[in-house]
Amino acid sequence: MTEPNWVQLIIPAASGLLGVGIGSLFNLFGQARADGRAAVREEHARADEILARTRAERRTYELETFARLPELVQKYGRITGQALLFDEKTLQEDGRLAISLPNDQTAFDLSVELMLVTSQVLDQGVREAVDEAGMEMTMMQLPPLDGRSRTSDELIVLMNGRMKRLSELLKATLDQVNGNRRGLYAEAVADGT
Repeated sequence: MTEPNWVQLIIPAASGLLGVGIGSLFNLFGQARADGRAAVREEHARADEILARTRAERRTYELETFARLPELVQKYGRITGQALLFDEKTLQEDGRLAISLPNDQTAFDLSVELMLVTSQVLDQGVREAVDEAGMEMTMMQLPPLDGRSRTSDELIVLMNGRMKRLSELLKATLDQVNGNRRGLYAEAVADGT
């Protein structure tokens, strides 16, 4: 009788140990899968954090660029307007266009600064619009190619037409620049940054 008792005791104990071993093994596999999923979640969270930080840095860079751009466009427009008014004044007083402007270096320095800041703009549409406006304003400051064959009255009409075009150009360019700038601020508010 003692032998069956040992067998009767060993079988349940062994099956219990086997069950605990199998359960522990499944628990280890389950824990490894959970740890793997947690690692993937952490990796995604880090990637999202890096992406958010990159977006915030880009937005800060764009906002800094757009903080300077409208003022530069306005200053260059103002210098262009001054050149046109100077030309009109010399036409009325002397009957001819002046050879040079009183502030050539200032206009040149400002056009270079505008070009440099514009090159930092990430939005291609805004960059192209400001580049085109800058080139057109530069061309407005130059005397017309056929200026010698025109009368002073015709040149005054031309200068007035350029002044009107300058006003339209500045409005359109600044509307686009400021519209993009407002979009950046709205994006920052939406993101909570």
